[in-house]
Amino acid sequence: MRKLFLISALLCACGSQETINQSEVRSQLRGAVVDSHTAGSSISLSPLDPAPVFTPSAGSLSPTLSGPNPALSQPPATPANPTSENTPPNPTFPATAKPISMPVQIPFGELPDTIGVSAPYAPPGAFAEGTYEVRERFLTDQDTFSQWQAMNISSDGASLFIAAVDQQTPSKGTVLKMGLMGEAWTDLGNSLLTRFTFGATGYTMNKTIRGLAIAQNGQILISDQTDGAYVLNPDSKKMTAYALALSNASDVAAVGDRYFIVTNNGIQVTQAPFAEVAPFGTLAGVKALAQHPDGILYALTGDGVFRLSDQGIATPALSAADLSRMGGETAKDFAVDPEGNFFILSDLGVFWLDAKGVLKSELASGDLIAPRALLWANGSLYIADAGNSHKDSAILQLQ
Repeated sequence: MRKLFLISALLCACGSQETINQSEVRSQLRGAVVDSHTAGSSISLSPLDPAPVFTPSAGSLSPTLSGPNPALSQPPATPANPTSENTPPNPTFPATAKPISMPVQIPFGELPDTIGVSAPYAPPGAFAEGTYEVRERFLTDQDTFSQWQAMNISSDGASLFIAAVDQQTPSKGTVLKMGLMGEAWTDLGNSLLTRFTFGATGYTMNKTIRGLAIAQNGQILISDQTDGAYVLNPDSKKMTAYALALSNASDVAAVGDRYFIVTNNGIQVTQAPFAEVAPFGTLAGVKALAQHPDGILYALTGDGVFRLSDQGIATPALSAADLSRMGGETAKDFAVDPEGNFFILSDLGVFWLDAKGVLKSELASGDLIAPRALLWANGSLYIADAGNSHKDSAILQLQ
């Protein structure tokens, strides 16, 4: 009987302990929340419970849960908590699927190498070579203390030389030099004294200069309407005045080492040492001279354009009728290109004629203010425009 009582007491004790262990498990489970909204299971915690520690197991990247409830690290397989065997594989994409491209971060002010930058847009046919359209306008006056206006223009093939005048008090004249594209503007007529006095002091030439030409030795002869002529060395800037007997000298041309000057008495010729001048030919009423790139001299008169021999014999190249069709009475200057085309400058613009006098085109119409001289050099036409004042006087380049 006594043995039966002891066995009953032991069984009751074991049942009480099992009850206590089950209560502890249920109490701990209340702190764990199972998320069943995803394909897998994730365990989150109540704010009242300490966070479990996830540690990776050896040989696996999958973490295991350790802490107060190690048993929870391997939850049972349920529809809400499928095992790894029930987890679907990662989705795959077809080979044709394009990857998502992220925007390229480009530093401010820079362009990536993959972007092609083209030349500025030009309408179809704009600036076609050989059409002699106005491309550039180089200001004549680039000086702070003077007010230069262009009177004439010449070239040695590498630079432009402009006879320019300042008609304001104190008035003066000079020769300006610039590149064929208008660069490297330089005043060749001033001196060191000019930089300290600012006025006309230091300038040798007057405001009455009109024409200039460059001989093959590089010396520049400048004609003056009242005071003869000047010879300028463009390298040393040395200026020498010559009291030549010239009546209202205007345009000048140079062939070889000889200078040809247009005057009221016809064409006069001179050369170093510039002691005297002599008549050249018998043409009267000459307005301007032009030199073919081959060295042939031409003269413009009211009766047409004439080709001049070495002795001054004139042969008609364009008739008065050819000029009259374009208002030849207003012609101021002209130029000749290597193909024998003629370019006649007037207040209306430039008339482009072929060697037979057929009008090919009208150039610079509406672009001129007070045109004075025309030059053909290195495939371009250059117009010296005096403008209304020094503010708009310019050298126009047509190409």
